[in-house]
Amino acid sequence: MSDSIISNVRPQLSPTLTSLRSDAIRAGAFFCRPEQVNSVPFVHSFPRDSCEVVSAFLAIAMQKKYSRSTVAVVMAYKSASNEWHFWVDIDGFIVDATAHQFAEYEHPLVCVGPSPLETRFPDVERLQPEAALLRMAAIDLGVKQSIIASLDRELAD
Repeated sequence: MSDSIISNVRPQLSPTLTSLRSDAIRAGAFFCRPEQVNSVPFVHSFPRDSCEVVSAFLAIAMQKKYSRSTVAVVMAYKSASNEWHFWVDIDGFIVDATAHQFAEYEHPLVCVGPSPLETRFPDVERLQPEAALLRMAAIDLGVKQSIIASLDRELAD
């Protein structure tokens, strides 16, 4: 991803469950604010039907915040029902900012991997954060840049 999209943030050495829970809570609050995301498809119904978009933006932010970590967007699929779900994997930790769209979760899911949702969505592919963001072709580059900058500020310590 070009420097025009990725801004400078103060990187942390490595994530912990505590720091990732805080990140998930902050990201959830961010994506619930209409003024932040009103121009982004699907996010108006957060956490429902917004997992791909939210995971792509969150992965970019976490890749910057935890610059020495391995970050991926997990794209999981259930072929029998043609259902998809997306979450972030960072150094083997799972951050699913939209897990609470499912009845069994009251809050975003943050845990040691693998995700318990892999039993529901067993066909899994990992995408680089930049590749996941590129899948959001319908979102204008300027809007992407604005959201990334705002989410970076939201997740800053």
